[in-house]
Amino acid sequence: MKSKKKWIIAMVLVTIAIVAYVVYGNNGGQESSSKVSASALNEFTVTEMALTETYTTTGTITPQEDDILAAPFESRIDKKYVELGQSVKAGEVLYELDATEVQDKIRSMEYDIAVLSSSINSSSIVGSTAKENAVAEAEKTLGTAKRDWEDALKLLDTGAVSQSEVDGYETAYNNANNRYLESKKTLAAYYAENDITLSKKKLALLELTLQDLKADLEDTKIIAPFDGIITAIYKDDGDALVEKDQICRVTNMALLDVEASISEYDLQKFTIGMPATVSTLSDKTKAYTASVTALGYLGEVSSSEVTLPITLTLDATNDVEMLLPNFTVTIEILTASSEHALVVPFEAVSKNKKGERIVLKKSGDVNEPVLVTTGITNELYMEVISDEISSGDTIVYSTSVESSTSDTMSIMPMGGGTPPAEPPSGGGRPAGNND
Repeated sequence: MKSKKKWIIAMVLVTIAIVAYVVYGNNGGQESSSKVSASALNEFTVTEMALTETYTTTGTITPQEDDILAAPFESRIDKKYVELGQSVKAGEVLYELDATEVQDKIRSMEYDIAVLSSSINSSSIVGSTAKENAVAEAEKTLGTAKRDWEDALKLLDTGAVSQSEVDGYETAYNNANNRYLESKKTLAAYYAENDITLSKKKLALLELTLQDLKADLEDTKIIAPFDGIITAIYKDDGDALVEKDQICRVTNMALLDVEASISEYDLQKFTIGMPATVSTLSDKTKAYTASVTALGYLGEVSSSEVTLPITLTLDATNDVEMLLPNFTVTIEILTASSEHALVVPFEAVSKNKKGERIVLKKSGDVNEPVLVTTGITNELYMEVISDEISSGDTIVYSTSVESSTSDTMSIMPMGGGTPPAEPPSGGGRPAGNND
């Protein structure tokens, strides 16, 4: 029994020695080098494959067209033609309001307009015609006198007329001008005295009011503004209405958006037109296609982070019968893709002391550190870009800390162990050269 325990202890010590040899390298007294021992816990063959990176978040279904129809004026519901959940077409009559009061106001207004128009016409015919004619005659006389005076001035230079004759024409012009001005003043005083101008302004106001009433008469029919479904009923037959009372709600269930928010740190990942898939919490197996259609400009501060609104529009080809406004959905936005990415596991990418990203490429009996740029990532793999890395190369890595025999390199795994089963919200690991 004791010999068996000794044997087990010996095996454990041998195992520890092997691991120490692999982790810290064993170059048998050789000089310091930037190369690491070829022995490794894991090996991976660099693979060329199609790789995509997605950003995962949640959002809310919102209709593009959604309208609450309200009463244009005080009235009551005369006829109701729709029920909750009913499909309607643009232009379809949904309700009719009682038009009796509006029609009475129209008839009363038309009567007032007719009476005032008759009064204005009578005043003009009876009292103002002679005065208006006097103004016209005085204006005509003034024109003749002006021409005679101007002609006399021209003849004066030729000696055909004397200065006294010219003076007589000038006097005649001045007298004609005075009579014209006096006749205009008399007419204006008559208008003011008989309030004709004020009456005409009042008439214009009544005519505008009549136009508004006739427009209200047209508004007694509540019309569907677009194709949709009646999603709310607020008033029924016979209900009284005051102006702006809500009557019903129409929602277009075929044109849907998804409203969500993204972190300020991720804004640079997104562009208009990026494809996405949407799934509901009730049925995650069914995916609806969508695309990014708007990125907001005004952020919202939440604790130490700013989030920005993002809008996605569901494609018209989707069957959206099971999607309803305000549903919470999961969104996956395709932020990057490559058909020919060279990929390695997350754990295979490390950093040296300079902060540069490297992988350990197996070359014969040694592992050579190769500088790489990282690109697209998904749940399992990371794209590496380097002229020194090709498909089929062998990469060695460990999930524990490694270091070379050189004092100038300290290689730390970036993967952090086994990748999570699902990436965190926001697409999990960052792409590119983000640290």
